[in-house]
Amino acid sequence: MQYPATLTESRAKAALTDEYARAIADLKATIRSLGDDAIAKVVDQETKDEDCRSIQTILTHIVRSGYGYAIAVRRWKGEDLDYRIRKQLPSAAAYCAAPDDVMSCNEQTLSGLPRSTARMLRRKR
Repeated sequence: MQYPATLTESRAKAALTDEYARAIADLKATIRSLGDDAIAKVVDQETKDEDCRSIQTILTHIVRSGYGYAIAVRRWKGEDLDYRIRKQLPSAAAYCAAPDDVMSCNEQTLSGLPRSTARMLRRKR
């Protein structure tokens, strides 16, 4: 059975947002189990990658990247947006809240994609 393009694309967007939501729930459960001291502890002082020194720097990268994907799509669509700067959050609780904002941003980006844009994005890969 073949579904109409709008239904298929709607289900693809729903599947993607469902997967984001599952991953975010898992990430938040892990963050809650660690606490502020554990996420801030520098575990690799020798790395040249600023995003890999501690759990906090890894989480900072994850949050920034989550926005980065949405911003890249929106810039491609012509919006004049800057990428977010790297900003470490002050606590585990803040890192638990941040993915919800990222999810919201990505949902808004996906909901604003008309069928023709979604097809063009697939072709550009």
